[in-house]
Amino acid sequence: MPRPRTNPNPDTPKVLDKALRVLDAFGEASTAWSEAGLRDYVGIPSTTLNRILRSLEQAGYVRRGADGRYRLGGAAMRLG
Repeated sequence: MPRPRTNPNPDTPKVLDKALRVLDAFGEASTAWSEAGLRDYVGIPSTTLNRILRSLEQAGYVRRGADGRYRLGGAAMRLG
């Protein structure tokens, strides 16, 4: 039997919030983003966005095309 939650609205780590904003941007306004365009859209500093994109890319949630633009990867598609 699962343990009941003590806080029904737990705080989310800030980096997780930012990573989810990045993933949400795909499909909201565009299916492909340059890093600069994505940074402007989600309002995340370049260094933070770069780390998030590298992690998401390594895990297969985004992929960078030959044109340098990011698109959702296979791992994100499997979740859908």
